[in-house]
Amino acid sequence: MTATGGPRLGRRALLSGLAALIPTTAGAAVLGTSTVPARNGAPQIPLASENPALIELGRELEQTAARFFEARRIKEAALERFKAVCPTVPDDLVLKGGARIQYSHLADGEVDIEDKPVWPPPLIDAEGRAFPVPRRQIMNAHMIRPELERLDGRTREARQLAQWLAVATSYESAIASAKEDSGAAAAIDECYFAATDLEKTAHAMRDVRAVTAQGLVLKARAAIMCADIGTQQRHLAAVLIGPSLAVDIVQVLGSEAVSADDLAALSDAA
Repeated sequence: MTATGGPRLGRRALLSGLAALIPTTAGAAVLGTSTVPARNGAPQIPLASENPALIELGRELEQTAARFFEARRIKEAALERFKAVCPTVPDDLVLKGGARIQYSHLADGEVDIEDKPVWPPPLIDAEGRAFPVPRRQIMNAHMIRPELERLDGRTREARQLAQWLAVATSYESAIASAKEDSGAAAAIDECYFAATDLEKTAHAMRDVRAVTAQGLVLKARAAIMCADIGTQQRHLAAVLIGPSLAVDIVQVLGSEAVSADDLAALSDAA
């Protein structure tokens, strides 16, 4: 159910619903020109051909999507290998108590291998209420080093920073080796570039008008594929592709139930 109480359509339901609108004979392809038989055994009547530019982008979408999903599969396997060899964060590098304030400028909030924030489990009180827990603050070498350089090396603070720098350098070197040995670094990059290509293709379909219901399915697939990439892309798919698809649905399937003002507003949004 949606927030407004209506039913939530899944990806399969959306595609099935749009596919049902396509007036093709059995076995007709989604891409290309379809036909519909006339009555009394007369020759088949060809329907309007879909926009060739949209058909070509649809083929490109399938290719870029296949590349992305394969890259994501490889990345997930590489991340599992990385987790198996990844060293734990040394306790000396985790700021605690007053050090979280005193040395906050030498640390960053904890992130995973893809630079996504790592949040500890929430605290649950006696009444079952959940309270967020701050991320761990991890000191890192590139922040400690310039701080150490400005201090007199004979001071107690400088000796402490030198110790932390040694630990941080060793830990970060081990992380880098784990990324390379597991193949995670290369897999993350490949997945990113594949996702970018898929997103570009999906967004290119936004500005190409659909002529038939077949084109509606292609643009719907573009939105779905784009939304599969991640949270940010789901937003982009809704904002960028959604209005364009809505305009095409109205124009292809009929605008009797849509006012001129609403259609104009949709066109402006698209």
